[in-house]
Amino acid sequence: MDKKNFKSNTQSIDKLFSNASSVYNNANEYNDHYNYNNHNAVIDNKKPKYHHFNLKLTNEYKKFLEDASWRARKSVTQYLRDLIKEQMDKENNK
Repeated sequence: MDKKNFKSNTQSIDKLFSNASSVYNNANEYNDHYNYNNHNAVIDNKKPKYHHFNLKLTNEYKKFLEDASWRARKSVTQYLRDLIKEQMDKENNK
């Protein structure tokens, strides 16, 4: 590689790093101004918290649950949620 190409490549690399550092600095200023961490905390407070269960079913119950949820055009999870909500509504209306 001759000196001219080397110098040209070095200048291009210097320009690239200069641009990258200015982009990084602008991003940091934006995050500081926007208060990114506080924003995430606010979003997290609005999300509902879910609990997970490990459910063991016989093949007969599993097949019934899959068929019933398919007929209702819902996921198994949504189908179970709706059943629970329906039962809770019945209990509260007594």
